[in-house]
Amino acid sequence: MYNEIKMVLSEARKRANEKWRQANKEYFANYYRAKYQNDETYRDRCKLGCRRRRAAQTEINQLMSIQV
Repeated sequence: MYNEIKMVLSEARKRANEKWRQANKEYFANYYRAKYQNDETYRDRCKLGCRRRRAAQTEINQLMSIQV
């Protein structure tokens, strides 16, 4: 029973957080923009993530292409 109540509360919390995020998109945009500009480790992690996604997408495209 305790786990069921905990799940209901966590789902309600997730919905409330998502609703707040949707209502405050500009706040998040400004927060992450400032974090990217000021935090060098965060910037490096973002760049590394972009490189990984591009490499994965390139590999997927190569696998999906038909070689004739």
